[in-house]
Amino acid sequence: MAIPPSLRERRRYIAFKVVARPVFTPNQVIQGIKQSVLQFLGELGYADANFEIVDYDHKNGTGIARTTDKKKDEVIIALTLLNTIQGKKASIRILGISGTVKKAKEKFLANKENLFKGDNPQIYEENRGD
Repeated sequence: MAIPPSLRERRRYIAFKVVARPVFTPNQVIQGIKQSVLQFLGELGYADANFEIVDYDHKNGTGIARTTDKKKDEVIIALTLLNTIQGKKASIRILGISGTVKKAKEKFLANKENLFKGDNPQIYEENRGD
């Protein structure tokens, strides 16, 4: 028996960009993101959030994550708190939130100039001279 649409949890799709100086493999990035969300939300919160990386483009460092409507704010916080992947400095910029994967790709990932606006790769250099 199928669950009627009125009782299903609403999903939200979060478009993001990984900003990092070293090049990571797609698997390293996905595992680092999942670990960050799991660490922030805990096992029960992670299960409630129904978090999943739906799409990740290694060439551009962009991706889409899926979560529930009720937990989207907590997942966004967990993503922005990520500061290392495999022990190397990295961060995630949230590009936007959408109700469908198609709209997330159209609005946030199709516009190339939007992806690099505000990125400062100098913050990932080891010796900045501060």
